[in-house]
Amino acid sequence: MSDWTAHGQDLQVGFLLPYNRFIVLGVNQDIHAASGCSIDASVRFIKSLESFHDLSLLDNTLILFKQNESIQKMTLPEFKKTLSEGNFTGETIVFNNLVKTKGEFVSNWETTAQNSWHNRFLSPKNQTV
Repeated sequence: MSDWTAHGQDLQVGFLLPYNRFIVLGVNQDIHAASGCSIDASVRFIKSLESFHDLSLLDNTLILFKQNESIQKMTLPEFKKTLSEGNFTGETIVFNNLVKTKGEFVSNWETTAQNSWHNRFLSPKNQTV
């Protein structure tokens, strides 16, 4: 990350590894904003980690959620099936990987399904009353 630049300018960056399961990268946009090329470079870095460690880190078809304090994952089709069976509710804690700012990360990354993009799949029987 110390080599991460945008248009030749060093970026002030940081990272977190929450739950030893997620990689969160952050850029201080007030110092110098990330560019398309610098974002592409970060994706290439993550893909190199995938290749080196034989992992899948960028699979956006996975739903990750908490179940009894452990992190579980399922595919989107499995998620939809689980919803239809009533085994997932609006109160289930999910990880909203669509957050874009540090403020959103702090307040809305780990949230309930009803307060994230997952809510579009919740039926009335899955909603919290």
